Order: sequence, then C-alpha cells, then structure tokens
Amino acid sequence: MTTKLINCKMKEIYFSPIELKENPEESKARFKFWYSMDLVGLQNMSLINLQRV
Repeated sequence: MTTKLINCKMKEIYFSPIELKENPEESKARFKFWYSMDLVGLQNMSLINLQRV
C-alpha cells in the first residue's frame, strides 16, 4: 500500500492487489477449529437447557 500527500491536507491510498493462495493444511486446521467451537457451543446450550428443566 502506498500513500501520496496532496496539498498537505488529503491523502490518496493506492492498493496493489495480491493473489491469495491458501495452503490446504491451513484450511483444514481452520475447519477443525470452527467445528470444535461449534461442538462446544452445542454442549453449552445442552447444559443450559438441562439446568432449566
């Protein structure tokens, strides 16, 4: 990212696009993390429902 000063009061920002390449191991780890977080949330909801009964 580069910036240019214009009239010392404003800035223009230029973004250079970069192609993102995702590593298969990273995507699997991310999926496992969110899957485990989903399971923890379901367990918490189940415990709360059991306490209400």
